[in-house]
Amino acid sequence: PSVPVKGRVTDLETGSPLPGVFIIGDQIGNYSVTPAREELSANTDGDGYFRLTGLPLGPNSVFAIRDEGNYLKRRVRYNVTDDNSVILGDFTMAKGIALSGQVTGAEAGDPIDGVIEYHPAKSNDQFPRGSVASQYRDGSDGRFKMNVSQGKS
Repeated sequence: PSVPVKGRVTDLETGSPLPGVFIIGDQIGNYSVTPAREELSANTDGDGYFRLTGLPLGPNSVFAIRDEGNYLKRRVRYNVTDDNSVILGDFTMAKGIALSGQVTGAEAGDPIDGVIEYHPAKSNDQFPRGSVASQYRDGSDGRFKMNVSQGKS
């Protein structure tokens, strides 16, 4: 059995609804899903509302990603029980800063293909609870772009 999650995503600072947020299953039941499963996904509508179906009983988490506006990726956890008829899953997302660059070798200056990870300092009060570190796989030209929080890194 599964229980739908219905909610609204809004901007942390303004409270404005966020359309175009992609919500996708990350942990389903007691299992981490890598890569995340698109059949367990939803998008927010023009007023920031979404409905996600297919989460099984037990602990679940989803990632919320919005490419437009430099929003930080967010992980949201839901515990689905037999007692739930619908889970109300409203949450907020915080804006970050776009960071871009190119990774090159120190000596020859050739582009390096790889994975870039961003982990803010635990003492960074600008990194909202529930936001997650950014990871970006750069292209063969070594270029990357990701959203990071303000404050200490």
